[in-house]
Amino acid sequence: MVDLGDDYGRRYWLPIIGPTCYLLAQQLGDTLTRSSESAHPVTVPASRLAEAVGIGGSLGPHAPLVRSIARLALFDLAIADDDVLALSAGWPLLSHRQHRRLPAWLAEQHTSDLAHAIDTRRSA
Repeated sequence: MVDLGDDYGRRYWLPIIGPTCYLLAQQLGDTLTRSSESAHPVTVPASRLAEAVGIGGSLGPHAPLVRSIARLALFDLAIADDDVLALSAGWPLLSHRQHRRLPAWLAEQHTSDLAHAIDTRRSA
């Protein structure tokens, strides 16, 4: 698991989940980080959340916010249950299938970055 603020999310998850989902995860992560743990869970009005990432505040079944939350859940980056949205603690490493969806040049960079991270951990 990689911290939500780490560049890994921007570099490798953004092409997989798209810009709106990426921004939504970042916004939610920032909101949680700025609040004290004693204040968890944090209540964020849906309209404010939508405005923070530059999408409409509608909550209909095809609204951008609703679709983006569903997409985060599809990739196991969040769990949506009624009026509660639980965000993943960080970016998981890409699965093999997700890695294959990256453009070839980015997949090569991902492989190289992972190999470097593994080597760094082994030598520490």
